Amino acid sequence: MVAVVPPSPAPEYVWVTGYWYPVGRHYKWHEGYWTRPPYEGARWIPPRHDGERYYTGHWEGDGGRVEHDHAGIAIDTATSAITIDMTRDTVIMIITRMTDNAPVAGTAG
Repeated sequence: MVAVVPPSPAPEYVWVTGYWYPVGRHYKWHEGYWTRPPYEGARWIPPRHDGERYYTGHWEGDGGRVEHDHAGIAIDTATSAITIDMTRDTVIMIITRMTDNAPVAGTAG
């Protein structure tokens, strides 16, 4: 498979190559895309399958591991920081009110 990589939107963006990921009993193709790492120095670890088990793609580095969400949202499980990929057509925004920690969800598009 040959992928044409479009120009980077800005210097701080990194290219994440396309990959297959499981959805139920099937696999779905995730196109490659430019994105900003969740923190400076984070590197993308692509998903892989060892023949028996599928390992999800994620970001890792000195700032810890950040799981990838196919909706364009990455959540740092250590700090609860949320990164939203603003290059998507529809962005789901999750906002936590600092006063009462009640999550408020909305959609922008």
